[in-house]
This record gives sequence, structure tokens and C-alpha cells, in this order.
Amino acid sequence: MNISAKPERRLALSSDGTPVAFTVVGSGPAVLLAHGTGLSEVVWRGLGYTAALEGFRVVGVDLRGHGRSGKPHRPRDYALATQADDLVAVLDAVDAPRAHVVGYSLGACIGFHLASRRPERVSAFVSLGGRFGALAGGADAIFSPDAVATLRTQGIDGFLNAWAAYRGAPVDSGTALAFSQNDPLALAALLGSLEGEPGLAPEHLAAITAPTLLLTGDRDAVGMRDAHEAERALPRATTTVVAGTDHAALLADPLAQAVTVQFLQHQRDGSAGACSPGGARCGGTW
Repeated sequence: MNISAKPERRLALSSDGTPVAFTVVGSGPAVLLAHGTGLSEVVWRGLGYTAALEGFRVVGVDLRGHGRSGKPHRPRDYALATQADDLVAVLDAVDAPRAHVVGYSLGACIGFHLASRRPERVSAFVSLGGRFGALAGGADAIFSPDAVATLRTQGIDGFLNAWAAYRGAPVDSGTALAFSQNDPLALAALLGSLEGEPGLAPEHLAAITAPTLLLTGDRDAVGMRDAHEAERALPRATTTVVAGTDHAALLADPLAQAVTVQFLQHQRDGSAGACSPGGARCGGTW
């Protein structure tokens, strides 16, 4: 893929009328990329995923509440089922009956719902740090205690400061810049909505028939637990644990990207085998 190629910017309307912005670049089987909380579709280009996906038509979505998409302030507008409908609207807008779906964090949580509710639309699924179960307490565990209240009272800057203190390390400049572009009340509504998400029961995961890659970092205890639990419930899943990486750093980890891209290439080409950078396998710790 020509990394200088300018992506086409488009809009779709979701089932509730919310505008959902997305970009399209390249040609080939569709890959839909869904980012994490506070980011935007730009993150995939910035970290090199888009350029690495040579031979695919890459569709990067701004999830509702982010980027150029609509930013409602009501928590009920951020139900994961509704956000799965957003992705269906984007696939319809690009005339893609099916797509490989890659999600990071929030995007992966939405991906679980999409693959479970609409399995016929998902050719393969990659979850980078995603969770399928109940999400109560998730924002506080990942960002900082009282994350929603911090957004409402101290805005994005206060939220980033609290996150850095809680994590014990600065938030990288790219992530901080992405968060700074957001509406704090929309993010608060999103995180507040996630607190009430019941998640998918393990038996519902059996509906996800697509080949699935579950990526997590070994410094993300909750992510590791959920990935292994999902692997046991999913018909066609494997877990890869990336050594030395926590939830926040997973997307930018070069190994996570390499494994993701190779997995998708194998799905596109219809070849068996694994997708480690060395070509040996997907699963295990790297």
C-alpha cells in the first residue's frame, strides 16, 4: 500500500441516526479497524497498521463520541449493541457484506458484540485487549479511580494527569494528543454507559464462528484472564500474550502489530498455520 495515499473520508448514519465517520484506503478484502477509548481512526495510520495491511481495503472508523463522529452526551446512546450497529452501517456504506474486524480495547469489546450478533458480517476477528463480559469497574481499573467524575469535573487534562499517576508512567504524547481532541462530557457518557454493560455470557460466544485472535499483554492481568476465558468458549480462537506490555501499550507494541497483520494475511490467503513473526504459530507468549 502506498503509505502516502490519501484516505477517502466518508460518513454513514447508524440505526439511531448518529453520524459515524470513517476513512477508506487501499483495495482487496475489507478490514474494519475500531480504536480504543479516547482515540480515533488516525491511530491506525499513525502506528503503521494501515500501511502494513497491503492487499486489503482498510476501513478506519471513528467510534461514536470520537473524532468526526457524533458525540452524544447521554450514556444510553453508547450501548455496545448500538455501537455494533454503527459498524454494520459502515460496512453497508462501503458495500462490504463481510469484513475482517480488528478492535483495540473498546473497539474490541464492540467487535465481540458485532461478531456475536451478526456473525455473517465478520470473516475474522482480532481482539487487542478486548473484554466480552461485564464492564463494571473497567474504566477505573484501566484509567484511574473515579475516571468518569474526573472527566466531568476536571476535563481531559485532569483525566490524563490522573491516568499517568495511576499507571505510574507518563501517557505517551500521541495518546495524550488524541485524548485532548475529545469532548470530556461525551467520554464521560461513554464510560458511564460501559459501567452498566452486562457483557456476553460464554454461551453467547459460541455464536462467533469466525477465526479469532485474542491478543493481550502479560502486564494486563484482567486482559489475560478474559482472553483465556474467551479462548475456551470460542469455537475457533487462539490467544497470544505479548511479554512486557500492559493494556495501554499493547496497540503500539510492534509484535502485536506483526502478529495481527500476519493473522489477517493468513485469513485472506486461506492458508493454515500460524501468524507469529517467525511464522511458527499464533498462540503462546512472545
